[in-house]
Formats: sequence, structure tokens, C-alpha cells
Amino acid sequence: MLKDLALISGVAMALAIFPQTWKIWKDKAARDVSLLTFLVLTIGSFIWFLYGTDEGDVPIIFSYGIRFVAAGLTLALIIYFNRKLHKK
Repeated sequence: MLKDLALISGVAMALAIFPQTWKIWKDKAARDVSLLTFLVLTIGSFIWFLYGTDEGDVPIIFSYGIRFVAAGLTLALIIYFNRKLHKK
């Protein structure tokens, strides 16, 4: 039961990144979003994903896999829109 709760909680926390991702995409701007924060989240999520895979821990694999994708996508959008801003 605790493993099920961990899975639900982990996935919910990973999905919490998507509203920020959507706002960046919708506004076509990422001026006020920390590049460093999302860089650390992306790298950390990837390391936890690898750890979960190594241990065969499904809640860690799913939650950090989703978090890695969400943080990585957000990081890519931050870089893209910040470069676009500096080219003007």
C-alpha cells in the first residue's frame, strides 16, 4: 500500500512541473524562470531515474521518469526562448 501511495505521490509531484511548462509555451517567454533550477531538476531526476531502474523500483522509475521529461522539456523551452530574446 505504501508503494502505491509513493507512486501516486511521485507522479503527482512530477506533473506539477507542467503548469510552468505550459505558461512558458503559451507566453513564448521564460524571462522570470530560473535556468539553474530546471538544470538541477533535470540532472537530479535523471540520476534518480537511473537509480530506480537499477533497483527495479517502479514508483521511482515512473515518478522520476516523468519528472525528467517534464523538467527537461521546461529546460529546453527556457533555453529556446531566452536565446530568442537575446537575438532581438
